Amino acid sequence: DTVGVVLPWFVGFLGWLFSGIQQTIEPLGYYALAVGMTDATRSYDVVAKLIQEQRVDGVIFYSQDFSSTQMRSLQKSPVPIVVADRAREGPWLDCVLYDNVRAAYDATKHLIDHGHERIATITGPQWSVSAVERVEGYKAALRDHGLQIDPELIVEGDWSAPPPWTDGFKSRFKNREWPEAVVVGNDWMALELLQYTSNHRDPKIASTAIIGFDNVEVASFAGLTTMGGPIEEFGKAQAKLLLDLIGMKNRKSRKPLERRVLMQLMIRSSCG
Repeated sequence: DTVGVVLPWFVGFLGWLFSGIQQTIEPLGYYALAVGMTDATRSYDVVAKLIQEQRVDGVIFYSQDFSSTQMRSLQKSPVPIVVADRAREGPWLDCVLYDNVRAAYDATKHLIDHGHERIATITGPQWSVSAVERVEGYKAALRDHGLQIDPELIVEGDWSAPPPWTDGFKSRFKNREWPEAVVVGNDWMALELLQYTSNHRDPKIASTAIIGFDNVEVASFAGLTTMGGPIEEFGKAQAKLLLDLIGMKNRKSRKPLERRVLMQLMIRSSCG
């Protein structure tokens, strides 16, 4: 009657995700064995140990650092595993994702509706399905509204905070026209960009419209417009999928399942 939950940390975004998992499993008599990882590279070892020691009926984890070999090993697990997000290539497990294409489309359309035409995007790492899908949604919105897709306006970032890509984005437009608006792959990168633009002496840069993703807690204080989960629903969806798998017979004779959670536009002052 125990579910293992392996997360990089338990504050902010992932803290609310964990809360959603708990709210779903506890009324059904399950307990959450929470494991917080300060070193994400060790997540696989922790997941493998939980399975090997038969301490849990299922595992939920949030990590994208696993190799193809490790993922193949986890596919053979005697207990079900649910992962948030997944890598583009190689084998994958049952997973829960946001409806990233629709969310990025809505974010880009919001900027277009405000009259912006030169719209850039800072993506997540392109090995991530979520990052790739958000680029797809961004491009689709531009196409549907008759705007050109300019590769120079697409800059790859990562999910980290503080992000190391800031100088790269600024240097991309050092000798080019600065974009009017930016769709940013997650809130941590968006907040870093917002801090840079809002304090800039050039009024064109200072007025840059910015949208992020995830609706982390600090986003509301910073006035960041963002595409939000809600995060607890994301955790609940993972828990519901795992419980379905625990009760499923012949789990091995099927393809991995994938479920989607909608995101909502949270309008604030960064692109009003």
